[in-house]
Amino acid sequence: MLKNLTGRSLTIYPLTGDQSLCEIPPSGAAARVSVKMEPVWRLISHEGCGVPLVRPVQPSAAELAAALPPPEEDVTLIVTVVVAPLAWAAGRTDVVHMGDAVFGPDGRTQIGARGLVPHPSFR
Repeated sequence: MLKNLTGRSLTIYPLTGDQSLCEIPPSGAAARVSVKMEPVWRLISHEGCGVPLVRPVQPSAAELAAALPPPEEDVTLIVTVVVAPLAWAAGRTDVVHMGDAVFGPDGRTQIGARGLVPHPSFR
């Protein structure tokens, strides 16, 4: 069973083609994690502008636990591409994120995804 914690309906498409396979409605509250950035104390110069380099700070175990429900047997959680690697780093293998984006006719509005991306150890 899939639980969609992205906060919006998700339309799944095959790897090729334009015919959608299914739509997965949101399953309640969205899994959100605040990602803080820390400076790496180096600037890259671009046309007279000093662009700071930053790196994400891993949220605490408590923050991540608050964002995700406890694991359930035979339940896979769909989360955003930001939340998934954080959950994986915390040992959660029951989490996937959206695959390649599918865009609407305007070329800018995301209307779905081509499959779901599992934990890197998934076989």
